[in-house]
Amino acid sequence: MELSLQDIEAGSVINPPGITLKEEIGRGRSGWVYKGSYDTSEPEVSVSPGKCAIKILVAKKERLDKESLEKELKKLVSLKKAQFPKYMGWYRWGNEKEYIYIIVMEHIDGEPLRKCDITPETALKMIEQIAGYHKEGVTHKNIALQNFLIDQTGNIYLVDVGLEAYTHEFMEMREEKELPPEIIEGTVDPKKFESVDIWALGHVLKGTTISPEIVKALQTKEPKERMGLEAASAEIRESLQSS
Repeated sequence: MELSLQDIEAGSVINPPGITLKEEIGRGRSGWVYKGSYDTSEPEVSVSPGKCAIKILVAKKERLDKESLEKELKKLVSLKKAQFPKYMGWYRWGNEKEYIYIIVMEHIDGEPLRKCDITPETALKMIEQIAGYHKEGVTHKNIALQNFLIDQTGNIYLVDVGLEAYTHEFMEMREEKELPPEIIEGTVDPKKFESVDIWALGHVLKGTTISPEIVKALQTKEPKERMGLEAASAEIRESLQSS
């Protein structure tokens, strides 16, 4: 099946694999996110009707690291840990100039964190989410405040893994102040983004009640010298115990 951007709108039905786009809930430079439904006969996919988030990722063919992107997508679908939003499937269609990736994810019913929401206890949960991805071999590549969601019970989810990084348009999507030196200088390996995640965490924590010394250590210019997630977690816990 061949799709074009004109085919993507609320109410669209994409067959196969049986996706209905119901309501647009997010839009960025690389695509859109809809709330929708996913009808599948695959027994391992279990999600309530209407509880899907459908991400439409549009990438120029000549600028796309397709192999790395699809490898990452397969890894995300294989993750079955409770603390991660489910990735249920992905599909690729091409037209003359572009690829359209349709990625089916669990819809998290939560609100984005705000700077004023980030207490030391919340920061620990945020660190645990990033560290959890890293332990599974996934680097997020898109650590930003709006990608941390908190639900009504206080659970924190880290959503929207930065698949756009494989389109080589990462710098175009961020202001320079949001980017670590290795991205600006073009010296980072897109397959080794752990240091970028750590730097971006520092950017998120800047201006909160978290110690400026911790933020500075997370954002040290040299990636190898940055404070690790385990060390940051330990320092925050120590500050909580001493307060």
